[in-house]
Amino acid sequence: MKRCRRKWDQYTTLIDEEFLKAYLPETKPLDESSFWELLDRNKQIIVKPNRGRWGNGVLKIKKIEGNKYEFCSEMNKRCIHGRFDTYKNVKRYLISDENIVQHAISLAEIGGAPFDLRVMVQRKKNSPTWAITGMVAKVASKRYFITNTAGKVMNVDKALEDSNIKKMNYNELIKLIEEISIVTAEKLSSVYPKHRIYGIDIGIDKKGKPWLFEANFNPNLAYFRMLADKKTLNKIRNFKRKKASK
Repeated sequence: MKRCRRKWDQYTTLIDEEFLKAYLPETKPLDESSFWELLDRNKQIIVKPNRGRWGNGVLKIKKIEGNKYEFCSEMNKRCIHGRFDTYKNVKRYLISDENIVQHAISLAEIGGAPFDLRVMVQRKKNSPTWAITGMVAKVASKRYFITNTAGKVMNVDKALEDSNIKKMNYNELIKLIEEISIVTAEKLSSVYPKHRIYGIDIGIDKKGKPWLFEANFNPNLAYFRMLADKKTLNKIRNFKRKKASK
């Protein structure tokens, strides 16, 4: 049985689902060859540990011009000259023996800060039916390129309204995000048939296309606790307690 808690195994499981292929950023196990293959093709990439580290150890590398590369680690950003020194710095900052490299999506922004969504998908005990029980927008802290250390959380409708996404039908986007999340949970059920809750991280690029980043198996409810309105938090908690009706 695959260990889908590892990002690479999760990716290989989800990419096998035809519907999800268009929404998964290109991903490979990290080595020097895959690093340059993805960077040359996509111009910017993310490197992160194969196992979840709560956002720690995530690097972003962007090709600027000629032989120059922008290297980002947490709040640090600098320019590096040459391929040799660029990959040398990547290896220096790795915190895990197993890592992946992934096409970096240029996320939509709110007030100049990138944001993505956490979608809670649950099913009741002994039920095959998945349901969306919560959704929240996570806005990155100042100068961060990832949202794990969210500077603030927002209602999704408000986030989309305040974002720099242009010419978009927000209702259709939300429906598509919900469908992606449900199909993701259903696909992972083929590997983990007893699992009943996922926190799905979905980004949206500046053109309004959603991207499936990963499914969290033990999602923290902290983002939902940060919302002023506790209805969504209570819905998630209550859904978890109730059993499916016979």
